[in-house]
Amino acid sequence: FPFLRVFKHYIFHNLNDDGDLAIFKRKYAAHSGNVNGEYSYRYDAIKFSHKVFAIVGGAEIASAAGGSKLLWLDADTFTTETPDVEAIFALEGDVAYLGRTAINYAETSYMLFNLESARAANLIKNLVDLYTTGELFNYKEWHDGFLFSRLLTIHEQQGLVATNLTPSCPDLDAFH
Repeated sequence: FPFLRVFKHYIFHNLNDDGDLAIFKRKYAAHSGNVNGEYSYRYDAIKFSHKVFAIVGGAEIASAAGGSKLLWLDADTFTTETPDVEAIFALEGDVAYLGRTAINYAETSYMLFNLESARAANLIKNLVDLYTTGELFNYKEWHDGFLFSRLLTIHEQQGLVATNLTPSCPDLDAFH
């Protein structure tokens, strides 16, 4: 991967060099949240495509380097306490995520994938396939949280083991 820079344990991946993302953004540039002259994140496929393509690229890079887990954490996330890194990476099963009861889709600012699991790899592949094929536009909403949650339900029915870290979160702020 010529566009990667490795710094200690971090790999920097320039999404502007991701050909599949560039094709998606060119092809679907008009799908950036404008609905009848008003912005709605629910239909901003362009904005949320970056996360999906970053996860796919991260999974490929980490797997090639022998990594067993991929943690997605939004760049605007901050903690007020020192995280327990061992607990964070102690994933049992295929995927861990933050669920919410106040809305019908997950908070995708935090997701953990078991890269040794074919079921988790298939979920990631199906998620990016929604974007590369344009299939996401057949869904009620086009952002990653909605799409991830719909695929998660399907994959759980096929044996994927998902851990909802916040099963009784009563509002939208599942991260806290």
